[in-house]
Amino acid sequence: MRYIRLFFCCFLIFSSSVRAEEPEAQKQRPKATASLEIGADSLERRYIRPRLRFDFPVSFGLFYLDSDYYQRMNGQLQGEVDFWIDLGFYKTLSRQWQLTIDLNHFCRHTTSFDYPHVLDANELLAEFWFDLSLFRLGLGGGTFLGGNAGYKSLVILNIDWHRILDSEFSFMAETKLVDFKEAFYEFELSIALDPSVDILARYTKHYAYPKTTYLGLRFNSYGKTGEFIDKVMFRGGVFPGDETQKVFAENEFKLSFFRSLDKQVLLTLNGNIPIKRKDSFFGTFHPEEIKYLTTLEYEKKIGSELYGVVCGRYAVHMPVDVAQHFYSSLGVGIGLKNQSHFKKLEKPVRFSVYAGHNFSHKYDTALRLGVNTVAKAMNLGVDIQAELNPNRFTNLVEAFVEFGKEVKFRPYIAFEWTEFLDSDQTGTRLLFGIDLTTWK
Repeated sequence: MRYIRLFFCCFLIFSSSVRAEEPEAQKQRPKATASLEIGADSLERRYIRPRLRFDFPVSFGLFYLDSDYYQRMNGQLQGEVDFWIDLGFYKTLSRQWQLTIDLNHFCRHTTSFDYPHVLDANELLAEFWFDLSLFRLGLGGGTFLGGNAGYKSLVILNIDWHRILDSEFSFMAETKLVDFKEAFYEFELSIALDPSVDILARYTKHYAYPKTTYLGLRFNSYGKTGEFIDKVMFRGGVFPGDETQKVFAENEFKLSFFRSLDKQVLLTLNGNIPIKRKDSFFGTFHPEEIKYLTTLEYEKKIGSELYGVVCGRYAVHMPVDVAQHFYSSLGVGIGLKNQSHFKKLEKPVRFSVYAGHNFSHKYDTALRLGVNTVAKAMNLGVDIQAELNPNRFTNLVEAFVEFGKEVKFRPYIAFEWTEFLDSDQTGTRLLFGIDLTTWK
């Protein structure tokens, strides 16, 4: 164990002794990347894997935040969810050598069945990379901080080979040797249908999990939103006075298909994970549920500044680590809006309205109205959102500041008021946080 820690300390000392520089290639590194995988695994379950990465260049290197998770589901939407949060630092040492330092947090939860002992681990590692543009080789090591997995040391080997021999095929391999006695790995072969869509096959052995094969389709963006991905968003927030939830994390992908001058098809995938409060705000962070909202819209321009929409929406709420059945609802309806993406600050006044039939609770209606400044280095705005169905009436008023170019930073503070129509109860709460968004 002490040799691994000494090895890691040598990495840190060596990296601090290297002269800080920012070569032209590093200045051009992407500010945001995203991928979304959908497919099936060898246990005959569907899986979804959204991944977001935000890069923050500085004069002496680059910091990054990577959010990645696997969710596997059977027909009852039961299965494991592996969450990975990576906070890292990247530094160019020479033309072909780089160094990365990462703190990776891993935890596994389940949906719709009991899982009283959550598996979690925190990897602290450093890795040297030999980079030949399309071929990269990484070797490093580190240790584990806290967690309940019981591991102590870690050695890691990575191979990334893009567009093998100028073909559409790419290969990726990652092998971790833990405590010099147990190996975990991930091997992937993919073929590019076009620059932003891959078909992939992946063979893995992850922490405390059986060997699994995945077959899937991946939409991706390398440094900018791709041909299909119009929007990538991460939203985090805090509920300072709520008795049941303390924070939440939300991500959203918006994809467009069959685009022409006056019409397109939009697919929006939104995931939201509220975290239980429990006894202490700074205690354990345990998800309460995973909420997905999938929206499919056919949008057609019907005026100079007006769009008509035919829409289908599917919502599902999956309880985490408890044996409770999921709740879902399906609805169809129509709507009007004055721009394709409500959250994009293209006009000083934005709106969208929706009304439709829901097969679970009769009807859904929604109204969104936004007022803001535009085309400034820092824009100010207020959004009002209202949703009504037979069970509840929810209102949200949000004030925000937005700045940034490739990545839009939007700190916000909001007030939410909900009336539960089936029980004559009401609830209010304050929330604040930040959005990170990249638009095509």
